[in-house]
Amino acid sequence: MARDSFAGRVMAAIKTLENSITGFRAADLIAPLHLKTRNEARKISSSLNDHHHAGRLVKIESGLFRLPLPGEALTGKTTTTATPLIKDRMWSILRWKGTVTVADLQMLTGAKASYAKEFLDAMAMRGVVRKLKQPQNKPLKYQFIKHEMVLPPLDDKKADRLIALRAKKKLAEIEALKQAGRSLDRATERAREALIRAIAVLEKEIDDGK
Repeated sequence: MARDSFAGRVMAAIKTLENSITGFRAADLIAPLHLKTRNEARKISSSLNDHHHAGRLVKIESGLFRLPLPGEALTGKTTTTATPLIKDRMWSILRWKGTVTVADLQMLTGAKASYAKEFLDAMAMRGVVRKLKQPQNKPLKYQFIKHEMVLPPLDDKKADRLIALRAKKKLAEIEALKQAGRSLDRATERAREALIRAIAVLEKEIDDGK
């Protein structure tokens, strides 16, 4: 595919779109390609289908395309390809970029900010990513650190159960520490009372002239 050909211009324009991974239509490329005539605009749809059949684009539905995710194998033989779950897109982007913010996942996958944060926090709890301290007023960054084969939660319910289990374990640890503290307080009180009794005995002996 020659870069100065129309197909090359179309692919270059696609890569400049903010929605290149979440899904775009031919109309989104008219401005980036600086097209002025209707005939030129019609060529975009034909070029997008050619890119799809060549395995360079995913066809989500009629007229809606996206760039493939890193490592996603495409044959171009099927007429349509289902959109990956947002969770799977976030996982691919995380491993591809290495360091991301909530806003990165929101922009690149179409996820809601709250869902992207829940996903990254769940990955942090599993030890897959670590949170990087940032200057004040800078968005928190998450760095991918586990490079062996790891899989994201199979579904959101399992992720929620994992978070709940971790929280329950931490609460149990906190309660155990509180109980130890109360036991220590009681022991300290008994020692204080014994010391007071010993002082009282010594004072009595002094009074008795012993």
